Amino acid sequence: MAGAANRWWKAAEIPAESTTLDNGLRVIAHRDSKAPIAAVFVAYHAGSARESRGKTALAHLAEHLMFCGSEHAPGSYFLPLERAGASSINAHVREDYTGCFEAVPTGALDLALWMEAERMGWLVGALDAEKFEAQRHVVRQELIERESQSYGLVPRLLAEHSWPPEHPYSHPVNGLREDLDNLSLEDARQWVRTCFAPTNATLVIAGDVEPADAIERARRYFSDVPPGVALKPLQVPPPAEKAALRSRVVECCAPAARIYRVWNVPQYAASQCRALELACETLSGGVGSVLWRALVEEDRLAIELGGEFRGRSLGSQVVIWVTAAQGRDPRAVDAAFERELSRFLADGPGDADLGAARMRILARFLRGIERMCGPGSCAEALAEASVIAAMPGFHAARLRIVESLTREQTIETARRWLGTPSLRLELRPPREGASPKP
Repeated sequence: MAGAANRWWKAAEIPAESTTLDNGLRVIAHRDSKAPIAAVFVAYHAGSARESRGKTALAHLAEHLMFCGSEHAPGSYFLPLERAGASSINAHVREDYTGCFEAVPTGALDLALWMEAERMGWLVGALDAEKFEAQRHVVRQELIERESQSYGLVPRLLAEHSWPPEHPYSHPVNGLREDLDNLSLEDARQWVRTCFAPTNATLVIAGDVEPADAIERARRYFSDVPPGVALKPLQVPPPAEKAALRSRVVECCAPAARIYRVWNVPQYAASQCRALELACETLSGGVGSVLWRALVEEDRLAIELGGEFRGRSLGSQVVIWVTAAQGRDPRAVDAAFERELSRFLADGPGDADLGAARMRILARFLRGIERMCGPGSCAEALAEASVIAAMPGFHAARLRIVESLTREQTIETARRWLGTPSLRLELRPPREGASPKP
């Protein structure tokens, strides 16, 4: 297994060249010639965490407005790129950044770079009330649709109840409908003017292009974009190892009772997060994980169990959830959940469970970076590493540490951080005759 792992680590490396332009834009270039495609990914260092109270959904709305045309490229952002053969054009908002991206044939790279530079520098002048209201309507419909799905309130409930009220992550990434309706056109213009500037951005070019040539092309198209003003780093107190439990029970659109436990842990770049990521995967990384075997296969108390290590720049989270089987009392499910977690913290994981968890973490990363563009892709991995840790090689270094962690190191860190959770959230189906929350 060690030999196989070593071969995999070589595949996990993403060699890249980087520079910073005079206007502050960070440029990272990576060559991958398996297909004649180039991905362009712009990460603006402003996500939902930058929104002020009462102004949530602003980052989400601004992301939509990025596709409505700029001063020198009016009309749809999609059409010219689609005509050039683009296979992917999209954007998304995270807590820490907003990512805009497209994958184009290598011959269309200049067009993609020009259009990204154009909306980076000259979007504000093209924003008007008609575009603003049209995109506000689209965002509102997205929020309604997501919240009306089964367990659709989970992102909001976890954000609002797991973080302190003043924390930048204490509202859902996509925003709140009540805040969206109170936003103004000037709010959107100010966000774009302040946040979508070269000094607050990282540009990644990945694909069938020489890194030095990619950097020079970026210099050609982006050097004239005004630099803007650097955003001040957000400051928050670190999470406490010993949390005060918050417990919530909510009736909502849930087909079966589900219990979430959330632990607030250090920022993603902190060394403790490597062991916590491994512990989370060992406990809850799908079929075959420690909790799955106990609650789903052996006790038959649950029909579904999952977990996620959510690495973020201002503080990370370990999130584990379990869905009760039909006819099972959620209290019994929760008691078994607590029993198995306590056993894990007392006895530690077996070597086989740790080894399987390591391979799942690594395989997930490798599957993502096989794609040049989109969420979890090679381009986003480079951008995210630059935003969160200021080093393109962060993920490779992270994965090397995960591979080298001993059983003792993993369990010692888990005992420190995975005792009392920050939040226990129980979602219940509505009582007969009651109207569920959406």
